Amino acid sequence: MQPSRWLFLLRVASLLGLAVSVMVLIDYSTPEMAFCSSSSGCGAVRDSGLGFVALPSGQVIPYLPLLGVLDFAGLFAGSLLAGPRLRHVVAGSLALAGGVAGLVLLLVQAFWIGRFCSLCLLVDGAALIACLAQLFLRRSGWEQATELVRPLGWLLALSVAVAAPLAFKSVAKTAQLPPAIAALRHPDRVTVIEFFDYQCPHCRLALPELKKALLAFGRPAHVVRQPIGLPGHELGVRGARMHVCAAEQGESETVLRVLIAGGPELSEQQFAELSREPRLNHERLATCLASDRPDRALSAIVERIKSAEFLGLPTTYIGSTRILGSAPYEVYLDALEGAAEGRDERGLPPWLYWLLATVLAGSALWLGRARTATAAPVPAAS
Repeated sequence: MQPSRWLFLLRVASLLGLAVSVMVLIDYSTPEMAFCSSSSGCGAVRDSGLGFVALPSGQVIPYLPLLGVLDFAGLFAGSLLAGPRLRHVVAGSLALAGGVAGLVLLLVQAFWIGRFCSLCLLVDGAALIACLAQLFLRRSGWEQATELVRPLGWLLALSVAVAAPLAFKSVAKTAQLPPAIAALRHPDRVTVIEFFDYQCPHCRLALPELKKALLAFGRPAHVVRQPIGLPGHELGVRGARMHVCAAEQGESETVLRVLIAGGPELSEQQFAELSREPRLNHERLATCLASDRPDRALSAIVERIKSAEFLGLPTTYIGSTRILGSAPYEVYLDALEGAAEGRDERGLPPWLYWLLATVLAGSALWLGRARTATAAPVPAAS
């Protein structure tokens, strides 16, 4: 194969690696993975902790995806340098380093983690292809591949490689409710489904913020409370059982109001206040608590959130939008308004989005394709 084609392959591999590295960086930087399922190999590799460093402040630095972005971006830029020697040194060195790193990471997934991340396979594969291309080029290849480069096409291809992953969540329709969650939706109202634990401090902070957002929303919403008693949360389990039994009387909001009041800590004093609450029929409540009805209801709630890929509490569904962890009321209000306007259901199907991005990238590569300069013919001796 001609040296110019090896160089073309190296550039394409660097753009593919850059695009997928940006996708991995996004998935490592947000609690809600945009491109992979948390229960997939991608989630297993991310949860291994090898790709990021957690600082004492709680901030996470995803160093491995960042290194991938920097390596592939540097490789692509280096391959476009005008001087063959400089191109050889910069791009060749980065391609070799990336290939070695890609091979090591493949071995780590195979023999340490025991699962493969599909995005990581693309990144590592692109790194190995770029490394192979630079080996075939060698020094003489870098010098021979003196192409008539069309910079506009390559610049457009670079823009697509970076912009397509960044715009995915805004343009594509990524929100899709699992069947177990969709079954709880109201057909005519914005539905809010919240999974929480009464003893979880983050849940206790999130619930008042959500209530504030519902008041600011100003329109009727269908709110479905799903209490969960996490293992080790004795008071949380008691609160969840109380919630289920009070719901039989239509008074689950009373339990919520009393037990959430008082800040991020749940205490015995709040249960004492609940025992004096006049809105509750305490005889019926005691009968329910002595039965297995609340335990069966809580088991069904746990199964429901597990089927929806349980990542932690609180988990709130507003329309088709899932919000993980506690959030300020502005986030909840924006999701409520988005659901009312249908924004959570808009967007291109993911397959169509990536098809269009691929066609645009392919058009850019065709525009920026290089033609090897041919030497002038040597006149025949007379």
